Amino acid sequence: MELPVVQPAQDLKFGFASHRDADFPILVQIALMHYVCNSRCLHCPVGLVRRGLLGASRNGEFSPDRRRFFPFDLFPAIAREIGQHPWAILRFHGRGEPLLHPRFIDMIACAKQAGIGTVTSFSNAILLDERRAAAILDAGLDLLELSIDAPNAELYRYLRGTSHFRRVVRNAEAILRARNRRGATTRIIVSAVDSPELQPEKETFRRFWAERADAVIFRPYHTYGG
Repeated sequence: MELPVVQPAQDLKFGFASHRDADFPILVQIALMHYVCNSRCLHCPVGLVRRGLLGASRNGEFSPDRRRFFPFDLFPAIAREIGQHPWAILRFHGRGEPLLHPRFIDMIACAKQAGIGTVTSFSNAILLDERRAAAILDAGLDLLELSIDAPNAELYRYLRGTSHFRRVVRNAEAILRARNRRGATTRIIVSAVDSPELQPEKETFRRFWAERADAVIFRPYHTYGG
């Protein structure tokens, strides 16, 4: 279904593009977990905690007892509300790896059943085996961003702090093959943080993953302070 073009309104506050967007957000992000991850990324606070390079903060944000999952019981009501606004996109996000959430697949299916037109998520692809890939495709996820950061095992190990590069490549290729066999419409894109360490390999990254994914994107390199 094509949505009507919405003309910008001149009387809106807070920078909303239209009254429609002021009525309900065009993008809703749900953090599925807090400091639950299987990577040790150099440019992520979760990774720095797992590397032992970032200790407890004043408010205890980084302490082990703050690690938790989004409660599934809250989700159906949220999905129904988002589903009432056909322009709204739902993105599963989080400080950690979405595939570690025990109800991740159920939440995708619930979102689509609630009528949400576009549901997206990201993954580091470490756990994206054939079983999980099939479940994600069958649940109807519209877009999966594979956050990988490197075109080779050496840079991956440095940036990600693990040695899963070959597994990640296999998993990315496998979900694309499964998507094509099923005739599913899920888009698979690969992303990297546009960090200083990536620059010498940036074009290699683009070429390497462009041969395997639907698109390649670079996320801005910045601090939490902007």
